Amino acid sequence: GTLQPNIEQLQPLRNNIDPLNIVLGNPDLEVGFRHNIYLSYNNYKLLKQTGIWASMSYNVTTNAIANRTTIDNRGVRTTMPVNVDANKGWNFWGEWNKGEGSKKLIHTAMLETNGGINNNFINGFANRTTFTNTSIGYGLRYEVEEKWSLHIRPQIGYRQSGSSLN
Repeated sequence: GTLQPNIEQLQPLRNNIDPLNIVLGNPDLEVGFRHNIYLSYNNYKLLKQTGIWASMSYNVTTNAIANRTTIDNRGVRTTMPVNVDANKGWNFWGEWNKGEGSKKLIHTAMLETNGGINNNFINGFANRTTFTNTSIGYGLRYEVEEKWSLHIRPQIGYRQSGSSLN
């Protein structure tokens, strides 16, 4: 898909109310493009009441719009949008279910992980931010003839992020 710069990014209205935060436009911004690939898998066996669902995606954005921010020695922050390349994102999600029928427990296990790379500029230096999030969970569900259900699924997760600039 395309990522069009908006009018505020091309030529914002001058705001004199906050002289410590200046936003500049960039009429040279190019249109960005997001390239996606998505795969999914579903399998449910009715007689065994077992199901597996999984999906994964990956995207790369060329000419993404990021901010170039500089802070001078007086504390004035100037921000201007610029095009950057190599922004990436990914996601994986999977779930397994094993049922035992109405008025019995249904077991669920899940895994989800995602992450990405984003680029911007701080005080003229290129900055690359990376992140990863992972969570797992196990749950139990009790159903009564599709009238009501009680579901509990605790999850535990881990988040990690880093930046090329300190």
